[in-house]
Amino acid sequence: MKKFKSYMLIILMVAAASAFAMRNGTTVAQSSTIQLEMFIGAQTTDTLQKLVNDYNSQTPGVNVTVNEGSWETNSQFDTYSTRFQAEDSSFDIISMDVIWPPAFIENGWLAPLNDVFPASEQAKFLQAPIKAGTVNGTIYGMPWFHDSGLLYYRTDVLQYAKDQGLIQEARPPKDWTELREMAANLSSSSVITNQFGEMDGFVWQAKAYEGLMCDFMEFLGGTGQTSWLTTYDNGTVAPNLDTQNVKDALEFMHSLISSGASPEAVTTFDEEGSRAIWDSGDAIFHRNWPYAYALSLQSQALNGSDAGTGEQVFDVAPMPPQTAGDENALTSALGGWQLGLNAFSKHKAEAKDFMLWLTSEQQQLRYFAGNGNLPTRESAYNVTKMQEAGAGDQTYVVDFLPAFKKAIPRPSHPDYPAMSQELWDPMNSAVAGDTAPAAAATQMQAAVNKVLTGSDVQRAPFNPLWAFFALIAMGTAVRFRRRRK
Repeated sequence: MKKFKSYMLIILMVAAASAFAMRNGTTVAQSSTIQLEMFIGAQTTDTLQKLVNDYNSQTPGVNVTVNEGSWETNSQFDTYSTRFQAEDSSFDIISMDVIWPPAFIENGWLAPLNDVFPASEQAKFLQAPIKAGTVNGTIYGMPWFHDSGLLYYRTDVLQYAKDQGLIQEARPPKDWTELREMAANLSSSSVITNQFGEMDGFVWQAKAYEGLMCDFMEFLGGTGQTSWLTTYDNGTVAPNLDTQNVKDALEFMHSLISSGASPEAVTTFDEEGSRAIWDSGDAIFHRNWPYAYALSLQSQALNGSDAGTGEQVFDVAPMPPQTAGDENALTSALGGWQLGLNAFSKHKAEAKDFMLWLTSEQQQLRYFAGNGNLPTRESAYNVTKMQEAGAGDQTYVVDFLPAFKKAIPRPSHPDYPAMSQELWDPMNSAVAGDTAPAAAATQMQAAVNKVLTGSDVQRAPFNPLWAFFALIAMGTAVRFRRRRK
């Protein structure tokens, strides 16, 4: 009885304090502000936060907060899936990889956007990301920024190599073989080492994660095969991973290491791991997304006094095809991220307004200038507009727009995340030389078959943390019921 009286006293005190606050207007002011939460991956600059601050200052009654997660896409996917499964309404907007909408939509986790993002507005964007965010005529993903793989290279090293007679032209490689030979020969040359120090030839992403899939798609595209799922007229799909093209791509990826063109450590590198080597000035070639350009401009070794000249000593080019001059061999993987609306959000209208603002031309240009992420609006690919936004040297992307528009997409399928995850280990093993390409291709074929037949589908992995909270909640409920009795 004493405990009951104590509880009642606390409740009365809280009620009195709330009434006093309401009379003074504080609670009314707080309740009138709608809180929106945006989940994103790790950011490399503070550009997005600056944009959000501007939006909050010019939009009374709405406050957007940014919740940064992991850099790795698969970790983000797992986090989103877990919270979606719990029908969590505490967040409103997510940034999502272009490959995720089919899986999220099939589970009913995303809200449609057609009412604020009609076909007339969609036409102003690059169409590959529009297609990626559309299922059965309904769009669920608003394209935020675009990605295509690029080959970064050291202009000063290539020029010096030409001057010393090591190569005939100071230019990026024209095909796979030339990339491997230039990377291996220059990185092992005492002439280069004496001038620039120890350098890796070519650094890229071969860790067992989604980034490896993107790199694999680029080398697969160079063979002329642009997908590893075959779609039939009746809508069914079948894997075609046991092809000679897949084996050729895996064999070349391994040969980059066995030839000495790439260090063995690439099998542990993600984007940031490889970029750390590149930005330190310790690599001649580097495969990465456009965001790395803006960060390379901030590198002392690549654009500062440590480079010796005080001038930019790097440039970018499209990823080379398997055969020189083969313009039909698409070799740049389609990346990029979209904005999705949580189907369980309690503030959908306000969230849509913010999504439209963030994907406007002006904000895309500002994000590109500060963060290096490519716009998804075609009208933003204008040198003058980019310069006015402060993009400076990054206006190089205007010339690459045709290549960006033809980037190779990864398969669009609800089970793609599960299928891709099954492929990472055998691909990584083949690249490392632990598994022969033919054997790895057979394993990959079997793994995807298993997912497609439903015997090994895990679209949303079990999360022990949520299970722990659920058990606590259940235990609390049981104890409460016992006390009432």
